Amino acid sequence: MDINSNILYAKKHLVETIYSSVKVEGLAATFPETKTIIEGGKIEGIPFNEVNFVNDLKHAWEYALDHVKDEVCLETVKNLNKIAGKFTVINSGHIRDYFDDPICIYNSKGENVWTPPIPPKDETIDAAIRDICGDKNKTEAALNLFLYIAKGQFFNDGNKRTANIATNMIMIKNGLGLFSIPQDKILKFNKGLIEYYQTDDPQNIKKLFYESCLHRPVSHPIGIRIQKIREYNNISRKDMAAILSVKESDLFDIEKGAKIPDPIIVEKISDYFNISPKQIDPQYKPVLRSLDDQIAIIEAKHTKGLIKKSSHVPDHNSNDIELS
Repeated sequence: MDINSNILYAKKHLVETIYSSVKVEGLAATFPETKTIIEGGKIEGIPFNEVNFVNDLKHAWEYALDHVKDEVCLETVKNLNKIAGKFTVINSGHIRDYFDDPICIYNSKGENVWTPPIPPKDETIDAAIRDICGDKNKTEAALNLFLYIAKGQFFNDGNKRTANIATNMIMIKNGLGLFSIPQDKILKFNKGLIEYYQTDDPQNIKKLFYESCLHRPVSHPIGIRIQKIREYNNISRKDMAAILSVKESDLFDIEKGAKIPDPIIVEKISDYFNISPKQIDPQYKPVLRSLDDQIAIIEAKHTKGLIKKSSHVPDHNSNDIELS
């Protein structure tokens, strides 16, 4: 989708997105209470700090949507933390230094499992953020930015909520939908994040992100067909990406409708499964292919050892593939 459609999508789901952050932080506010606070209503019995938390997030999101077309840099991230922690974070928007209390990350048992070092100089952080955001794969850029800010713990508090909104600025700018942690995945998210802090290996936490934390409108029918064909034949997304010689994250974007596959990809899939390209894309038109592309298709068709194919591929007009 285009950026304006994604902005509308973000506004439509703003309450759900903020409520996700409320639950990630372990606050007690319910969804109706969160919605009432965002809409400016008053609720009896809600701790003042939770009201401030929700309102600060609301204003940070307003800033993000107003500046979503801007380049994300350290100044952006500082502004997000300053607004998101206005009444809840000491020295919000200020990069930690030796005069601040050290930060300790605890697990569910209360054990200190990660003590982040004092952040590097501003210019170092800014260069890293710009480098991450420069990745051509914008889904990867968004998720890597979240991990960088979360692990860096650059601020006295509010690092995850700051990372969340900064990540969503990249998602929205590139029409990729929204990033948020579902309530039933929070425990897995927290464990995965601690594992990443300790090992610097993002594989498991990113797997969770891709499977559960990226939210988009209904996928494009072509992406749905490709996903249904892959799943029907018990092929993992990782193996299918290898067969097609594309990144797993790119295949994810195709299946979820963020990208429309070019005819070469459609042909590789049709050749591999011995089906017509029009079963994947009814509007398919053949293109002239380079020698390299032809070789890649032949290799995909004759790939062995990765998977065991089914002898049947569901037709897109049958009940095997639903387009809604």
